[in-house]
Amino acid sequence: MVEFQTDYYTPMDREYEVGIASGVGKQTKIEEPIVSIGELGQTVPEIDPAGKFKNMVQGVQAAMRAGSKNIQLVMSTPVTSPMGGRPKAYGQEVRQAMKDAFLANDARLIGIELPSSMNNLSGFDQQQGVFSETTRQKHMDEVKEAIRFASDVGQGGGIDVVSWEFQRPISNIAPESEGFQPEEEEVLQVVDSKTGRINAFRKKEVRIHLPFEPGTETPITKETERGLPKLEPWEWEDFVNLAKQKGTKPEKEFIEMQLNAQIDTSEGWAGHYVAVAAHAKKRVDEAKEAGEPQEVIDKLEREYNYDKQLAQGQAQQAEELRERKNRMMPVSEYAKQKAIESYADLGIDAMDETNNNPKVRHPIHVGPEIGWPHAYGGHPKEFVELIQESRKRMVEKLVHDPNRKMSLSQAKKEAHEHIQGMFDTGHLGMWLEHFKPRTRYQERLKEFNKWFMKQVDMIADADVVGGIQAVDSAGAAHGHLPAGQGIFPVVEAVKTLKQKGFKGYIVSEGHEEERFGEGRILLKTWQAFNAPIESKYGPGVPARQFNDIHQGYFGRTKAPTQMFGSYTPPFGEYKPWSEIPFE
Repeated sequence: MVEFQTDYYTPMDREYEVGIASGVGKQTKIEEPIVSIGELGQTVPEIDPAGKFKNMVQGVQAAMRAGSKNIQLVMSTPVTSPMGGRPKAYGQEVRQAMKDAFLANDARLIGIELPSSMNNLSGFDQQQGVFSETTRQKHMDEVKEAIRFASDVGQGGGIDVVSWEFQRPISNIAPESEGFQPEEEEVLQVVDSKTGRINAFRKKEVRIHLPFEPGTETPITKETERGLPKLEPWEWEDFVNLAKQKGTKPEKEFIEMQLNAQIDTSEGWAGHYVAVAAHAKKRVDEAKEAGEPQEVIDKLEREYNYDKQLAQGQAQQAEELRERKNRMMPVSEYAKQKAIESYADLGIDAMDETNNNPKVRHPIHVGPEIGWPHAYGGHPKEFVELIQESRKRMVEKLVHDPNRKMSLSQAKKEAHEHIQGMFDTGHLGMWLEHFKPRTRYQERLKEFNKWFMKQVDMIADADVVGGIQAVDSAGAAHGHLPAGQGIFPVVEAVKTLKQKGFKGYIVSEGHEEERFGEGRILLKTWQAFNAPIESKYGPGVPARQFNDIHQGYFGRTKAPTQMFGSYTPPFGEYKPWSEIPFE
């Protein structure tokens, strides 16, 4: 019997024996695919992950030959390195070679990831351990270079910066009630907003004696047997309670209490030396009136001037401490505002490049890439907050700029288009390290993956993502495996985002296995998603999936040298040692 409107199969195709046994062709799939094979692109790092020392142009060309239509470049040269990479290292001819490659292969540069050494836009200088406006501006300049590179080589795309804006305790964002284990030593930080210097302290070590009832601003009126003011010990929870009453941050209260004590001490000594100086001045006047020898008067005047200088020094120290207290801010407030300001300004730069450069065909956007658990920007809630607040700030800047005169609705549209985040599924998986560590592994992983998908739902509903790096890992450590080669629900996450309206780009960042076989970054991703490879929909016309033809014998012009399909022995692929083709 002839079956019309179906593809023909050869004896070497895996579907051949299925059709013979059932008397029918494949089951027709007429539903619209959630993720098509053309959408699944890949990353191309500056340093060849296969170990063959391909340069960036060769890496892009290899990705295209493998079938990738969407490519994201991953810059890996540290920002402190004067040579070796990043946009500044690619001249006109190299850029033209990349542009020609994209054009000839009908492919697209859809994004640029900046090196992880540049992991914040808050201005935190890891080497110096301070927040620096110079560092913040340097990082912003790197992003601006990437914006121009994207407009030149790719005619648009997204620029992302991994978000480690500042360190904060895990428990601040992932409490024990959700199953997360806090760090053994939680470190809190405050920063001098003028100098950028950081004061850090551990919660467990907080214990100071103050003349106030613990957790309140109520002075203690009792005195000790020696007549000294009675002091009570304060621990961290007391500062937490005081901050709740005042609507502030506990670390701010802790620092202020310490500085207030130092201010009171300096002012007390200043008052003491004022009194001593006044007494010394009186003795000088009396000596002069009594006609004392000049030597005696000079000595008394020196004592008077010394006491007066001591009073002035203590008063000066008290004033400087008071100014310092006013400048001290929790790092969580200071760094967050700096990062928001940076992304708002860069969003405007991306908008201007998009609107004013005729070469740009696709909108340029900037945004954070969800970071690691140890820092702000690594939790999905922080990731969403940073993007949303940056968009709000960009709207404020556009609306209040007298040179633009932009309406509120237009400003919101521009901010939404030009500030978008990068969702790295592997980074979200790193939270497993802190999740129910004393639970049996399989149960722990099952529960964690449920939490993982809840976070994906939240991110999807927030509509803040412009790109997805579909990357897996075999454990909680940072990894770059293709989807399906690890333990996390990467495919389900991408499909959820797509179902909820995600319209950005998707790339595989699974380049860690390229040394085991070039092309795994893409082929294994296609296999995991089993994406449709054609767009035939209709009665009797099957739309073949990638796994229908993966490793099958199709489109060959010579006999195979190995067995395929149901002819393959159960122990795996078989071929003769001579590799003589089967006839």
